[in-house]
Amino acid sequence: PTLVSNFYFFWGRTEVVMKAAPGQGIVSSIVWMSDLLDEVDWEFLGGMPENATTNYFGKGQPDFKNGGYHPLEGGVQADYHNYTSVWTKEKLDWYIDGDLIRTLLYEEANEGKNYPQTPMKLSLGIWAGGDPDLPEGTIAWAGGETDYDAGPYSMYVKSARVEDFSTGKEYVYGDKSGSWESIEIVE
Repeated sequence: PTLVSNFYFFWGRTEVVMKAAPGQGIVSSIVWMSDLLDEVDWEFLGGMPENATTNYFGKGQPDFKNGGYHPLEGGVQADYHNYTSVWTKEKLDWYIDGDLIRTLLYEEANEGKNYPQTPMKLSLGIWAGGDPDLPEGTIAWAGGETDYDAGPYSMYVKSARVEDFSTGKEYVYGDKSGSWESIEIVE
């Protein structure tokens, strides 16, 4: 199951207080996604309870070197933690419980070409990355095949907050370039 916001934000901040699900092959996630496939992720692998992972993609380009693993004392499954991301045209910051753990600068993402820069929706969800019908690479990344008989698997969200820095009512693409400069903000 995945919950998706019914609105977009363009530059902004999300704050999600959650507890990740245990289970080999189970992935709890906080994902921003744009219509042009820009993406910003928090992912929590059920078989790696001590780590939060962060990732980003620009225009759907599958670059699997963008991910980061962030160990968290006490892990991500035993208690609630605050996962915050702050996004501007210059940089993207990820925080755990108020501590900055990663920064991506615009120019570090293929000189800005792969920097997430189009209006996003927020998704919160849990999925079986270890489903045997998925590609081998996905199953391996998720930590192995999911044992559905060991479920149910549950992630818990205490709260979610989105702040849209642009304060737009809607966003219009001026072209299909994927550049933030092509987006018209309708107030």
